[in-house]
Amino acid sequence: MSLFSINTPRLLAAGLILASSLAQAADPIYFQFRDLLADKAIRSVLDPRIRIYLANDASPTIVESAAPDTYTGTGISINPFGGSKRHCVEAFANAIRSMVNDAVAGGYDSILNLRAMDGDTPSRDPNGFSCTPAYKVTVLSLHSTFGATADTVQRAAEDDQRLLGEPYREPWEDSIYVALAPIANSPEVQAIFADKVKGYWGVDAPNYRVRGIPEDYAGSATVNRQDLQASCKQAVLNTLKDMVGDATERGFDSLIRIRSRMYEQTTPGMASIECEIGKKAVFVKLQGTLANRR
Repeated sequence: MSLFSINTPRLLAAGLILASSLAQAADPIYFQFRDLLADKAIRSVLDPRIRIYLANDASPTIVESAAPDTYTGTGISINPFGGSKRHCVEAFANAIRSMVNDAVAGGYDSILNLRAMDGDTPSRDPNGFSCTPAYKVTVLSLHSTFGATADTVQRAAEDDQRLLGEPYREPWEDSIYVALAPIANSPEVQAIFADKVKGYWGVDAPNYRVRGIPEDYAGSATVNRQDLQASCKQAVLNTLKDMVGDATERGFDSLIRIRSRMYEQTTPGMASIECEIGKKAVFVKLQGTLANRR
């Protein structure tokens, strides 16, 4: 037996102990928000439509805002000796990317009061944060509030008006249009919205304190070939029940701008529900935005 063979287990054990001790010995690294946001890698995940404001920045006049929220990003290390500074940067980039994407999807133009999370609460440090690279997965959570200025809100209202005036298009293959008004005004829908959560269709919305981002909800019902209209209505009812349940669970009292969408396209004119007819079931997709009334 060779000398190498005799010592291999000991060398492996020593290497594992060293790797473990190095991984546990990683020191926190302090990052400045402004430095990170100016970094080329971070700039690549930003969007020119979204301005980011730190807690001590002068922010624009905001006319619509979202509830504060937290976004978590990760940096993955495959190095047996643990993570490094770049994994903290990677985690920050991934959290910021998700935040920016949601801001765009929600029709906002500002990310306000950006902070890192310190445990379960936002950090009191408005300028930066400390990150300790982890052995395999470095996790970083960021906290902020979305806002929209008057110009952005006005453009969104103009876009909605254009949607109302969109020309007719044929429904997607295997789909039919079902008139919205008889469903929206039905006793069943009124019962779904009878409690704390109120529903607003098309471009309608009450005065509200905060709103979320538009979200899609899919629903289905058993197909009845003799009455496809009734089948589609039941799919809408099932979807609305899920939407109201989600709003209740998340503490919102309104579902605003409810509209039919299929394959990422809003149904023209918003006066119909697009319903896909399958072999055993029918399917609908409704988009709505959670909000809290003033």
